[in-house]
Amino acid sequence: MQASIFNATERFFAPFQMILKIPVYQRNYDWNKNNVKRLLDDLHTVIKTKEHHFLGAVVYLESTNSDIGLPEYLIIDGQQRLTTITLMLQALKDATVDGDAFTTGTIESFLINTQSPSQEYKIKLKPIKSDNTQYSALLKHDNSKLDENSHIVENYRLAKQIFDNWLRQGIASREILWAIRQLQVVGISLKEGEDDPQIIFESINSTGVALTNSDLIRNFLLMSDHDQERLFEDYWLPIEDKLRRDTEKR
Repeated sequence: MQASIFNATERFFAPFQMILKIPVYQRNYDWNKNNVKRLLDDLHTVIKTKEHHFLGAVVYLESTNSDIGLPEYLIIDGQQRLTTITLMLQALKDATVDGDAFTTGTIESFLINTQSPSQEYKIKLKPIKSDNTQYSALLKHDNSKLDENSHIVENYRLAKQIFDNWLRQGIASREILWAIRQLQVVGISLKEGEDDPQIIFESINSTGVALTNSDLIRNFLLMSDHDQERLFEDYWLPIEDKLRRDTEKR
């Protein structure tokens, strides 16, 4: 295990081909508007002070995706912050209407593997399936698939609304992009075969927002199984969907 401080955007979204994967045993993306508003307030402070802002820790396991040979970061902890950064980047890209090709092009390179031969890996961030449907539709501007009640869409809308206001106030899109690139984390890199991701995941999540019973069960069942993608798709996701529908009927 190794730890170092770095700018999150430069390490995880810099303009080279890579995959950032959220494992299926993770909880869904559940940051609400208050979480994002707080981060946007911090971002505004970065613009004014020109200083870095520290976000916290990101725990990841680095490997190589065997399908297309790209570097792959498996995010053990920190997906809420990293996903929010990508939503802010997409919101800034869509809010930039001043012809700033540098900003829009840079953001495109952060979010998309432009040279990937596989459509499956065009988008760098791979959330778990229920979130990935919304995230993919958002980046592709496929409004027919967007669920306005999802945290992915709600937080994107909030970020875009605030960026629209900042741009009208005279803050340049390049300034906002620069500020996003000043968001720092402590990156904790795990070594495959030496560090136990499950123990580290549970230890980190024993504080802060508590894991629900379903989070803990999913973590226990899927973390150690080599066939976790199929088990998640065929069994766990249908169970979650049924429980969600039953809850909505009450």
